[in-house]
Amino acid sequence: MLIFKERIDKKVIKKYDTAKTPYSRLLESPDVPEKEKAELRRRKAALDLSELLVKVTELQKALIATAVPWRNKK
Repeated sequence: MLIFKERIDKKVIKKYDTAKTPYSRLLESPDVPEKEKAELRRRKAALDLSELLVKVTELQKALIATAVPWRNKK
């Protein structure tokens, strides 16, 4: 996320914040109530990342199988 941008003559200097996931940004935000943060933590703890990876890989393979090869099309 861009923190500031400053122009010095013809050069533009940009300063960025450290990279964070949207999940981390939500937990750090003072605008999100603690009740919702607790719900986010609970949902993340319930995730099985290896199972998600398998599902995503299967869906990608199915999508690729349905795609029409555009280079060989005449």
